[in-house]
Amino acid sequence: MYTDRSQLQGQHHRRTPLVRADLAVAGCLLGGLVLLALLVPVERQAAVPILPLRLFQNRSYSALLSAGFFFQVAALPVGIFLPLHFQYVLGHSATVSGLLLMPLLAGMTVGNRLTATAVLSAGHARPAQLISVGLLPPAQPASSP
Repeated sequence: MYTDRSQLQGQHHRRTPLVRADLAVAGCLLGGLVLLALLVPVERQAAVPILPLRLFQNRSYSALLSAGFFFQVAALPVGIFLPLHFQYVLGHSATVSGLLLMPLLAGMTVGNRLTATAVLSAGHARPAQLISVGLLPPAQPASSP
């Protein structure tokens, strides 16, 4: 994996491998898996667990957690690459680039609250899922000819 600022600007220079960074990421992932493996027996023995494992027996709860995880996986690159696009392609400053993200963040926050309210008032997630699927096509960017 190779990257540096000059590549983002479209300039080509001598690149160096990021082996150390790759090892650091692999170490963090491995450490996280070890901690997760240690969490399960501790939570099973706790009188008042922080994360009750019985919740994962509910299919709706597990599905919502999985959907939330994949949403975060999809949203994280937007928060990283969109400001870079604003800066390096459109020529905005870092401050303006951050401010241009505010409508996205406000929309995500309001949408999260409205979805939670709809699910709690309806008692189940089906209406909120149908509404969200209906909102996806209008939110798609226009394709260029």
